[in-house]
Amino acid sequence: MTRAEAKKMLISFGIEEPTDQQITNYLDSVTDEVQKEKNRADGLKEKADKADELQKQLDEIEQQNMSELEKEKKRAEAAEALAAERAVALTMAKVTSVFAEAGMVGDTYKGAIKAFSAMAEEDAIKEATTFVNGISESKKTALETAKSEWEAEKLKGTPNPGGGTDQKKNDDESPAAKYAREYSEKMNPKPVEKTASF
Repeated sequence: MTRAEAKKMLISFGIEEPTDQQITNYLDSVTDEVQKEKNRADGLKEKADKADELQKQLDEIEQQNMSELEKEKKRAEAAEALAAERAVALTMAKVTSVFAEAGMVGDTYKGAIKAFSAMAEEDAIKEATTFVNGISESKKTALETAKSEWEAEKLKGTPNPGGGTDQKKNDDESPAAKYAREYSEKMNPKPVEKTASF
């Protein structure tokens, strides 16, 4: 501010003829006030710069923390996935053992083993055992039936130890069997059922 501008200002404040001393005092006070405001503004700017720097540092820390949190989250997810895979593998091993104990091994049973392994361990073992027992019973029954059929087939071709031939090959009765049946029917006639009359 110039002296002329200071003089005009003093006149506007109501001092009609400001003296040189009043103008100087006014300029000094204005300069002091301007300097104070400038210092205050510089201080605020410095504080704002510090705040910006602190905010930047805080953002970096938060970003690092987020990165650490994300890493930790990924680690936890990977650990959970690994635990789930191991649980399935353990269940599959136990189910495979149930099948192996029953003599059911090979590619034929892979699908069933895989299906049972997808269940909870306890349920998988229970269901696999039930399945294996059912298959074992079916196999046992089929084996016994096949054995009986084989024995019957083999016995058909075996000669009768008492001599003669196998009468069942021919559905006709022998003359002796026919005579015995007829004689028995003749000697033991069937009783006639009486009907009740009222």
